[in-house]
Amino acid sequence: MSKARALDQASFLTAPRLLLLMLAGVILSFWIFGDSSGPFHPMDSLTADEIEEAVQLLRDEGYIEDDAQVPMVSLLEMPKKEVLDWVAGDPVRRMAFLNIRQDKAVFEAEVDLTNKTVMRWESIPNVQTNQLEREFMAGKTLLQDEKWQAALAKRGYGDLEDVSCVPATPGYFGSEPERERRVGRVYCSDATFGEAHTFSHPIEGLYALIDLDTGEVLEIIDTDVVAVNKSRYDYEEAFVDLRSKLKPVIISAQRGGNFEIDDNKILWQNWSFHVRLERRDGLVISLVSYQDGDIKRPIAYQIHASEMFVPYMDASPGWYYRTFMDVGEFGFGLLGSSLKPGADCPKGAEYQDAVIPDDMGSSTIKTNVICIFERNTGRPVWRHAADGAKVLESRPDIDLVVRTIPSIGNYDYVIDYVFTLSGNLRVEVGATGIVAVKGVLTQNSDEKSAVHDLLTGELVAPGLLAVYHDHYLSFRIDLDVDGPNNSFEVADIVTKDIVEPNPRRSIWGLEPRVVEVEGAIDKSPAGQVWRIINENQKTDLGHHPGIQIEPGHQDLSLLSAEDYPQRRAGFSSKPLWVTQYKSKERYAAGDYPTQSRGGDGLPQWVVEPQSIRNQDLVVWYTVGFHHATRVEDWPVMPTKWHSFTLRPFNFFARNPALDLPSGFQ
Repeated sequence: MSKARALDQASFLTAPRLLLLMLAGVILSFWIFGDSSGPFHPMDSLTADEIEEAVQLLRDEGYIEDDAQVPMVSLLEMPKKEVLDWVAGDPVRRMAFLNIRQDKAVFEAEVDLTNKTVMRWESIPNVQTNQLEREFMAGKTLLQDEKWQAALAKRGYGDLEDVSCVPATPGYFGSEPERERRVGRVYCSDATFGEAHTFSHPIEGLYALIDLDTGEVLEIIDTDVVAVNKSRYDYEEAFVDLRSKLKPVIISAQRGGNFEIDDNKILWQNWSFHVRLERRDGLVISLVSYQDGDIKRPIAYQIHASEMFVPYMDASPGWYYRTFMDVGEFGFGLLGSSLKPGADCPKGAEYQDAVIPDDMGSSTIKTNVICIFERNTGRPVWRHAADGAKVLESRPDIDLVVRTIPSIGNYDYVIDYVFTLSGNLRVEVGATGIVAVKGVLTQNSDEKSAVHDLLTGELVAPGLLAVYHDHYLSFRIDLDVDGPNNSFEVADIVTKDIVEPNPRRSIWGLEPRVVEVEGAIDKSPAGQVWRIINENQKTDLGHHPGIQIEPGHQDLSLLSAEDYPQRRAGFSSKPLWVTQYKSKERYAAGDYPTQSRGGDGLPQWVVEPQSIRNQDLVVWYTVGFHHATRVEDWPVMPTKWHSFTLRPFNFFARNPALDLPSGFQ
């Protein structure tokens, strides 16, 4: 086994060698891209060839062996200033970031694909990477364990083909010996109903802790036997007694769409932005700008999902550890599903494929994993009737939607970026799929056993409890309002008393203040207006141009600060965080949430707060909601929507939708 090497950059980048590397890079860039234009945008995802090339460079240089695991390969973006200065036709320096897992140790690598060099190789101690695809199959190894087989036989399962067992990420609960190994907690379901119903028939009371590297069974927990519900809970069309088919209500651009797609760059109604999909982040929106007359005005450098914390409210042996970090432990891009035309996206939508790295340094192509479409909302974007409605002006509201749907186990999350004619950018999250159910003795909520069984959820079918849980999805929002240097303003809504002789006794007003240093922003009982402003610019009316973060759902974690899951997801205790921009600060719960002790990410970054006044800054918004489960969520959950909006606030000189014509071509 070759020994992992560390680059001594002080000796490696000597002046003569650096000069030669720079010269070689220029020559290579000219050879690849030509003298006027190149095939890449700085924000384009890595291609399949680039993924394999990055891994092969590490092999060729002796850093890794052929059997090394590669949990992550992603675009390493050029420095922000270089990206902002880039214009079409300029060469692009292509770089890759990689996680490597070798001999049970974790390493990070940065590879310059343009110059064919390894820029960084670093050992990262005491961490675990995201779950590997092959580890989802570890439950099959457990089925060979004699004690496990005996426990299944006690529950009536003699044929192992009748059982599906999968490992879940275990969280962290203070056990250091356990944390030093890569482990999974396995639970099983009755497989006789087919893969579509894996989550509908849990085998309760039997769980295992296994070593994911060796397959060793570390612990078997066998509690009370609970009879498995054997009823069918079909949701596939072929098995449901359907109502009459609807007459089509179609969203379609009969004369062609109003948007243009130039590779991964989207142009629509004064908006322009770049789209890509990463294995961990999922959908990444970059370089958002708005054409305001003759000026192209930057709004956001980048927006993407940063982390999702999903804790279940059941502390029993088979459930207490179910406190998942869906972005960091699994990956929104890896589990992005192909979209179904006419259902997931309307007829006429445009689709994009994505290249997703696998665990061994190769890649797969996910087809139709992003869709882009316009929709008529059926509402006016603005209207007014005057003179007894003799004068009526009204304009139809059209949105542009960019959508992807990661399917994380039992849940599907619809992630929409919605661009509007009025200059808003709305982020919408729809939760659907199958709620996680626990097998219980109770068949009817009137039974005596219900007093105990229904403490942590709702009975949705005989013997099936849909466990209460939360969803906290943190979005990393790098706003650049008319440029990178911005400030964060909080305007408190304050009641003002009015004294005689005025007939009013109270009104409310805004009391704005600029936040000086990094940290969490608490909700005010009376309400607040949150804005990112550019104090270096003024409008003709004397305002600092700004973008408001308009909250939608803002439920916050109710878990104790001392609870181990809450330590790992500290971001979920606050609705908003503001930090100074740092390129490597991308994930709200830290780079390695799998089996982490906690305290990483946002809480750690603001321990010694940096100035955020007139700085390049990032806001982190928490879309949070408590899921009090209900019968109507079964057997498949109607999509439940949550959102927040980035809204221009004194950014434009007037209503940006004023110039819309009243009809269509």
